[in-house]
Formats: sequence, C-alpha cells, structure tokens
Amino acid sequence: MSAAPNVLDFLRQCDELRAFCSHAGCIDASSLDFRFLESEPHSALVEIEFDEIVARGRSQIASRAPCFGRLRLFLDESGGVVSARVA
Repeated sequence: MSAAPNVLDFLRQCDELRAFCSHAGCIDASSLDFRFLESEPHSALVEIEFDEIVARGRSQIASRAPCFGRLRLFLDESGGVVSARVA
C-alpha cells in the first residue's frame, strides 16, 4: 500500500498506542513497526509492534518491554490517515 510513510508518521504521534503499554513507560518510536492485515477504501487494519521504555529515575533506562496490538486506521479520500482506534 502506498500510504505506508503516512501511516508510520501518523503512528509516531498516535495516542492510541498507549493502550498497548503495560508499564506506564515511553514508546520508543525508533522501534515502531507495523504491517497491514486488511485494507478497505476508507480504513485499514494494522498490527503494531514497538518497545516500551521503562525508566528508573529521570534518565536511566531500567528495561524495555515489547508491546503489540491492532489498530483500525481511518483514511481520507487520498489514503492519508485521519484517525485510529484500538481494534
């Protein structure tokens, strides 16, 4: 699907990803990956994977927790992502 760069940009700023975090940590945007599971004219189902960074103190990384889930992306007429919801 040609909208992949748009999708990755959207996901890097997507608050819905927090639903997949289990340690109240930060999302490591550099580890973010996705794949399309299905695509329709105005929506797509994607599987998401990323690492959650769990910090100890202000700047010390204590651990990384793998996170994953599915999002339904809603698309505009040109295939750009306009919103998402946990699927």
